[in-house]
Amino acid sequence: MRISKETGCSGLPFQPHYSNSMSSTQSPGHSVATINRIAGRETIVTPPGPKDYDNIESQLKIIESEFKELKDNWDMNNLNGMRDDIGDVLFTVLGLAHVMGFPADDDLRLICESQFTKFDASEEAAEQTKQKYLDLGVETYQIRKQLGSAEDDNFWIVTKSAKDQVGKDGKDYPKDKWLKSTNFKEPEFDPSYSVKMGIPV
Repeated sequence: MRISKETGCSGLPFQPHYSNSMSSTQSPGHSVATINRIAGRETIVTPPGPKDYDNIESQLKIIESEFKELKDNWDMNNLNGMRDDIGDVLFTVLGLAHVMGFPADDDLRLICESQFTKFDASEEAAEQTKQKYLDLGVETYQIRKQLGSAEDDNFWIVTKSAKDQVGKDGKDYPKDKWLKSTNFKEPEFDPSYSVKMGIPV
C-alpha cells in the first residue's frame, strides 16, 4: 500500500502524531528542545565541560550553514527555498538556546517587550526622542503608525535615521534604521542562566 504524506494510509488528511512529551500546543522553543533531546542533543551540564563547548560550536556551525543557504536562495530569487531556510534558521537558533539552557520563549517575549519601547506612544515623547538624536548630530524623520481605527487613538511614532551617518557618539546610524526612543528599556534576563555557564553578571 502506498502511504501518502498528505493523507496517510487511511486516505484521510494526515495528522501529525505527538507523544505525551510533545503536543501541537507547545511553544516553538519547547518543541525544539524536545526534538533536540530526542536526537541526543542535551542541555549543557553545570559546570560545562569540553563536550558541552563542542556541542555549542557544532550548533553555531549549523546556524551558519543554514543562514548561508538562506542567502544563496535569496541570490537565486528562490522564495519558497527562503521560506524553508528561515524556518531552519529559527529552528537551529532555538536549538542553540536549548543546548545552552536558555529559556528561549521567555527571552523572546522579553526582547519583544523591549523592542516596543523603541517606539513613542505620544507626540511629546517623540519630540524628546527627536531632540535626543539632534544632540548627537543625527538627522532623523518620524512616521506615525496607526493601529486599528483612527477613533481608537492607538498609535506608535517611529524615529528613523534619515541617511547613512555617524553620530557624535561614534555609532553608525544606517539610513532608515529605526532608532531607540528616549524611553527604551533593555530586556532584563534571568541572570541565573549566565551563572550556570560561569559568566559573571
